Amino acid sequence: MSEASRAQQDNDFFFQRITTSNGLSSDYIQCIFQDSRGFVWISTNYGLNRYDSKNIKVYHNDPVNPHSLPQESIFHIVEDKNGILWINGGYGLIEFNPLTEQFNYYKNDPDDPKSLANAYPVPFVDSKNNLWVATYKGLQLFNRKDKTFDMFLLVPTDSLKKNPDLGATRVIAEDTEQNIWCNGKKGLYKFDKATRELKLYPFQDKSYGDISDLFIDHEGNFWVVFWKTGINLFHPKSRIFDPIPPFKTSRFNLFGKMSEWKDHTGVYWLTICTEKGLFMYDCKSG
Repeated sequence: MSEASRAQQDNDFFFQRITTSNGLSSDYIQCIFQDSRGFVWISTNYGLNRYDSKNIKVYHNDPVNPHSLPQESIFHIVEDKNGILWINGGYGLIEFNPLTEQFNYYKNDPDDPKSLANAYPVPFVDSKNNLWVATYKGLQLFNRKDKTFDMFLLVPTDSLKKNPDLGATRVIAEDTEQNIWCNGKKGLYKFDKATRELKLYPFQDKSYGDISDLFIDHEGNFWVVFWKTGINLFHPKSRIFDPIPPFKTSRFNLFGKMSEWKDHTGVYWLTICTEKGLFMYDCKSG
């Protein structure tokens, strides 16, 4: 395992600082995403930014334009196979067409059970171009034809009434067999395509805490990142969560997103965001 700053000394990385002095709408960055056309989208607490390696274009809310950015503070961004961006807008889900530059906003309607569940929806697009949304009430699937959302509960309604937190999910992933997974307080949940229900794979240790990311690498390995307690390798068939030793040490406190990177020698690295910087993990050597 090595720190990204160490690799920089070997000229493997080049970091360029982009701030408000370069045209960025805010220095408070909440998400960075590169789309299929090569544009880098940067969400902030004050607007959406599009970066083309030279120039920055900023999108703000315009009160007189119903198709402008609905609100200034935005978060997670994904892209579907049609080139549409789906954005976590905090209090709703934002649909953005980069070609027409028009925004649509989906919010909760208490009188409509087919509407978006509630605040802070996290979008995920699977390999079949289905749009899934993680919400505080459960997992939702977007119906593109009628613009509605189907709800799949993690726990029965009676359990939700007693403890609403049991229904919350924040992270979605798709495995190599095109199964959809999401997290919950009790464990991981797998969407059963036949019954259209969520099946629980419980945590073997109740002290794991909240999950910050689920990541499946190029070999199909299932990595579970816990916000405060480290990283585990999950084995769906045995339902076992194996802790990864390097990430159980005291020098790590908070764990964020995970991704995968292949270097010029063909070695695959897992990159993990922590409160102390970006770390790289060689799956083969540990």
